[in-house]
Amino acid sequence: MRHHIRPAGRSAFTLIELLVVIAIIAVLIGLLLPAVQKARESGHRAASENNLRQVVLATHLFQDSMGYFPALLGYNNKSGGAGSGHGYVHYNILPYIENQPLWDLGFWKNGRENQSNQGPHKRIVKSYINPGDPSDVFVGYALPLTGSSAPGYAGTSYAANGQFFGKTDPVSYTMQNATYYRLIFSITDGTSNTIMFAESNMTCPKPGINAYMAWGERSANAQGGAYFAVTGSGHSAVGPGSKFQVRPMPLSTCDGAYTQSAWTGGMQVGLTDGSVRMLGSNITGTTWWAYVTPDAGDTPDND
Repeated sequence: MRHHIRPAGRSAFTLIELLVVIAIIAVLIGLLLPAVQKARESGHRAASENNLRQVVLATHLFQDSMGYFPALLGYNNKSGGAGSGHGYVHYNILPYIENQPLWDLGFWKNGRENQSNQGPHKRIVKSYINPGDPSDVFVGYALPLTGSSAPGYAGTSYAANGQFFGKTDPVSYTMQNATYYRLIFSITDGTSNTIMFAESNMTCPKPGINAYMAWGERSANAQGGAYFAVTGSGHSAVGPGSKFQVRPMPLSTCDGAYTQSAWTGGMQVGLTDGSVRMLGSNITGTTWWAYVTPDAGDTPDND
């Protein structure tokens, strides 16, 4: 009887086969990563759009309740007095984004400042942070978590338009009064043509400027005010030349005198009509400034 000898089973890949498998996996990862990054950016952009819409609608709810828009920096009630809260527009709209308890901790409430770590200016508000903000290096705080500012002012990725919320000179755009309460009929350029809030880097570590967006800051002349488009402050770029920076990377190239987009394609802004729009990175400075000014008699081009 004749027996057949079966060849022994293979127990492992050869070196060449292993290298081929590794190369295939590397190619697949290389193809997959851009898709994952694109999906992540799309998700972050959608979340930022939602945040901007919340902030704009909260500002309108404030206007509906009080009869005027909140000041860039002032009391929620323009007559002041006991029971009033004082701060940037971000602070005074807190009750309208379901943060009444945080507003109640107001550091100027009843006219008495509270600089303790329990104040609202130290508390991170998720709706104020763009999840795609590449400059959020302190995870929600606009200042380092060391030194006299510890644990730092809470930051925001959404800068208030100083030309809208403040009273400015019509020629030089210099801030004349940060405690200015705009009425809705004064937006003569049209609510769909006027920016209320714009995306911006939370921190800009450019040497000599070190600007940051801290909604809990208490001075309109500080480099840490959460606003843009006003001269005579840390955020001083105005006019057509103040067009936003497009995702400045590395962060050392970020200039705090401007706003910044978190996306390569452009920047999202919250308009006064309650909508959110993406301004393309190729728009002209003239169109940008037409969106910034609420009553200059200019309207944006279709670029």
